[in-house]
Amino acid sequence: MKKRMLLADDDAGVQEMRVRVWKSERYEVVLAGTGREAVRKFEAKRADLVLPDVKMPDLDGLEAIEMIIASHPFMAIINLKHPMGGCSNGDRE
Repeated sequence: MKKRMLLADDDAGVQEMRVRVWKSERYEVVLAGTGREAVRKFEAKRADLVLPDVKMPDLDGLEAIEMIIASHPFMAIINLKHPMGGCSNGDRE
């Protein structure tokens, strides 16, 4: 059975890149574009791993993590900013 990971990022390009990486590792990838959507999707379709972006509209990744951990304290969560080496224009300044 494939493991499922929830990838939350508001940048479609970052999502696409990370989906390729995680699918190559044989994960089923569930996508969310906002923090609230990530929490909703996690509750509807539990994931083995959550990878949220820190800065997202409506609810940032840290707040989403807190909400998920509150109901699932042993959840595996990776919280990295640009773990694939990319950076947005705002990060270059």
